[in-house]
Amino acid sequence: MRTFKIEEEIPSVIYQALKNRGIENLRSFQIEAFQKGLLKGKNLVISAPTASGKTLLAEIVSVRNILLGKGKALYLVPLKALAQEFYENFRSWYGMAGVKIAMSTGDLDSPDYYLSGYDWIIATTEKVDSLLRHGASWVRHISTIVVDELHMLGEPGRGATLEILLTKLLQILPEVQILGLSATISNADELALWMKSELVESDFRPVPLYEGIYTKGKIHLFEKGVEKKTEESLGEDSKPDLQIIEDTLLRKKQILVFVSARRLAEAMARRAAKLVEGYLSEDEKKQLLKLAQEVTGVLEKPTQQCQNLGKCIENGIAFHHAGVVRKQLNLIEDAFRRGLIKVITCTPTLAFGVNLPSHTCLIRDLKRFDEERGWSWISVMEFKQYGGRAGRPDYDTEGRALTIATRPGEYDEILERFIKGRIEKIYSQLFDESALRIHLLSLVADLFVRNYEQAIDFFSRTFFSHQFGRTEALETKIRELLKLLEEWEFIEEKNKTYAATALGRRINELYLDPLDGWRIVDFLRKSPSLAFKDEFTYLQFVCSTGELSPPFRVSEKERYSIEQKIALFEKSLWEKEPPYWSSFYENFIRIFKTALVFYEWIEEKTERIIEEEYKIPPGELYTKVLSGEWVLYAGEEIGKLLKLKEDIENLRRLRIRMHYGIKEELLDLVRLKEIGRVRARILYSFGFRKIRDLKNADIKVIAKILGPKIAEKIKKQL
Repeated sequence: MRTFKIEEEIPSVIYQALKNRGIENLRSFQIEAFQKGLLKGKNLVISAPTASGKTLLAEIVSVRNILLGKGKALYLVPLKALAQEFYENFRSWYGMAGVKIAMSTGDLDSPDYYLSGYDWIIATTEKVDSLLRHGASWVRHISTIVVDELHMLGEPGRGATLEILLTKLLQILPEVQILGLSATISNADELALWMKSELVESDFRPVPLYEGIYTKGKIHLFEKGVEKKTEESLGEDSKPDLQIIEDTLLRKKQILVFVSARRLAEAMARRAAKLVEGYLSEDEKKQLLKLAQEVTGVLEKPTQQCQNLGKCIENGIAFHHAGVVRKQLNLIEDAFRRGLIKVITCTPTLAFGVNLPSHTCLIRDLKRFDEERGWSWISVMEFKQYGGRAGRPDYDTEGRALTIATRPGEYDEILERFIKGRIEKIYSQLFDESALRIHLLSLVADLFVRNYEQAIDFFSRTFFSHQFGRTEALETKIRELLKLLEEWEFIEEKNKTYAATALGRRINELYLDPLDGWRIVDFLRKSPSLAFKDEFTYLQFVCSTGELSPPFRVSEKERYSIEQKIALFEKSLWEKEPPYWSSFYENFIRIFKTALVFYEWIEEKTERIIEEEYKIPPGELYTKVLSGEWVLYAGEEIGKLLKLKEDIENLRRLRIRMHYGIKEELLDLVRLKEIGRVRARILYSFGFRKIRDLKNADIKVIAKILGPKIAEKIKKQL
């Protein structure tokens, strides 16, 4: 079935967009999707490997339904980076044709009314769930929903949000057409049945993928569990991982190396840097030197991690993990796509983010350490997800997903567990108590549920109930949580009907776990009676909430110095230090360290100093700061309902300080756009203490300090 044969069934805009991208033929599973009602409003679950063409079906049906006037399209993704990637692609393909495309991934306390003027909305799961909580009326005009990475239903923590959101949307929009896109899973039929969908399954890949095991200088390559060939490794290094990297470089290809931890990603990159450098041209070395300078220059004062990353990049290799600043990661990803960076050593997060394929993926670490379970095997699904990055359409004739066997019996273990192993089933994560708390309050606040019977009815339509049936354990837990929400004064019952209180509605809108909401309420109610409180009191409390979990680890090397600092803040502590033999002590000291790092940040310590003293890389610091800022904002909003003026002001000032990483004396200056912690401190040192000082100053004086462009922007604002 060639694309032009369906020309009459799809708008010419779509047909032309496909032709412009060189798409001449539909693949067999895509044809099957058409045959099963893709263009007739049928729901579909499409389970196929990465890069097989699932997204093409989603874009065809979304744009077609928009252009036919059926309504808006909603494209759900699990990550902001994916939303950005889809947004840019879809806008370039269909923006000129009049399809108005928007992306929404940010503020979880905003209704984003502007989205009502757009046809196609790409958004994260949590953002859409938040929009429903804020009563976004445009949702009722959606005719098409695409759920990318549907298998995320089985992800602990986030899976429950996706499950509840889909259950809500299907209740609000009974006529909606829904497409679920998933990597290959073993119970796709179960998901399809729950979503009342036709199932389309395929193992097709545009670039064939070999899964392989390296052992004793040979690479044994398998296709669909059957050994196809054995190759001599082209690499000569004595270390197997370096040998596979060299083998890939000798083929003039790129490689992703997956390891289990951040420090291992950095160590692997440093270890392989000299090897990779030998495969660079002189022109590439010049470009990489410039890139390294750009990457290390992202921060005001480069940290040790920045410097290490820069040195690696100079040699054509980079490490990629959540501790690296997002701007740096963007530069690395772009350089890898352009073929400039040859090797990326990375943690598992890269497998679930942006599309970054390579010829070879080395899954070096097949086990991962967990604080509760110790060392355990990764799942088969994870293995397949990492390996699925191998093989680039238009560049490679094959992809290789390789791992290493060195110990006796390891080859057979890997072969049976991962190469021939069956991908695990997806199971609902809804029974998690935190998830139930969050969503039960939401259901009452948003009027989906008015009594216990309606709650049971709603949950009977979830994937959990589809899998496990009506369970007494779930019903008991729902009853207990409704009672708990009532005790916390977030809901109230009158005439056997539940309704959210003003406090409960606001906590729901703020997207807080009700347990954290209750903690904030309890803290604020007790706050006026505290004999002493300062910014550290608030910071320690913020760090004790679930939003900041897990708090920073305390290594044995730094334990003594952290414990010494507790005495310096003893007067400020919200939660006092327990005895060191107490079961609560470890959590206390970790929370204290996290609060201490925040304190150093608002005292204007640089990222470099924080990394040196506390071993917290910039990317991890920024992530925690963002979470801390959100809890402070939530405290402000709850404080307004409790009418606690002093706490509201304290929280507001601390939130701004947290956002910019500044001392209190700079608060007035950062009200201006283009003025952050660095420029504000420079202006302050030159005697500009308040905005009025800048207003009265000659623009030439400001220009000498900050440059003419910034000076002009400041004066325009004033």
